[in-house]
Amino acid sequence: MTERIGLPETASFQLVGPWDAPGTEYFYGGQFSSFAQVPGGLVVPTGYLGHPNGETCRAFYRENWFQACKASDKETFLKILNAAKPAQAKFMGGRRGIIKQLRPDWDEISYAVMLDFARRQWHLPGWRQALLETCEATLVERSTQGDTLWGGYNPKTDTYDGQNLLGICLMQVRAELLAELAPTTD
Repeated sequence: MTERIGLPETASFQLVGPWDAPGTEYFYGGQFSSFAQVPGGLVVPTGYLGHPNGETCRAFYRENWFQACKASDKETFLKILNAAKPAQAKFMGGRRGIIKQLRPDWDEISYAVMLDFARRQWHLPGWRQALLETCEATLVERSTQGDTLWGGYNPKTDTYDGQNLLGICLMQVRAELLAELAPTTD
């Protein structure tokens, strides 16, 4: 597996499959999805790691920003970011999309890109509460599309042996939120 920036090496939550233990919360779509709209949007960097510093934009969907960050140029970044729907952004950032040259470091930074937006998103009050209400449950994206990198479910084999990077990302942010809320002892 590629070395991914931001991915924890150890954690108080599950980091590897199989993702089928009792009490696991599966999601596909809804609030935990990267297709969920953030009303009002979030101010995020225009691009990510290695792009010009200081420039910001507004993103309404984690998926749009994630796919846009694959671009090596600002024009393509903005086209993908401003796609009307997350599914359109996913197509534009995919293999048959509009990106002429994928960032050469994409495999290494992709998790950090997802994590950065998730941290911003899940710190918003309404969002934060929804994530905290999952308590300590293992969170697993159960996509029927066969994405076993970001999802934990493999529809071809009907098993939960994917890498589940999206679920890990959400659990990482939840652990950070819980740590922030924990009483300090001085």
